[in-house]
Amino acid sequence: MVSLSVNPDGVFEADRYGICARGSYDRLREAVERLIRDAGLRRQIGLRASAFARECFTERNIERVIHLLGSPS
Repeated sequence: MVSLSVNPDGVFEADRYGICARGSYDRLREAVERLIRDAGLRRQIGLRASAFARECFTERNIERVIHLLGSPS
C-alpha cells in the first residue's frame, strides 16, 4: 500500500503496513519505484498487513467490536 498523505494511526511508519509519501508526489513516485524493485519489502508489508487484518477484522473479533460500539438500544 502506498498513500500520498493518509496514514491512519501512523500504521505506515517504518514501512510496517505500507509507505506514506507525506503529501509529496516525488516521495509517492519513489515509494512506488521502491516497491517495484524490492520484492522482499512488498512481501514483508503484505504479510504484516494480512496478519493485522486477520487480527483486527475477522468474525472472531465481533464481540470486541460490539463492546466498543456499545449495545443497541
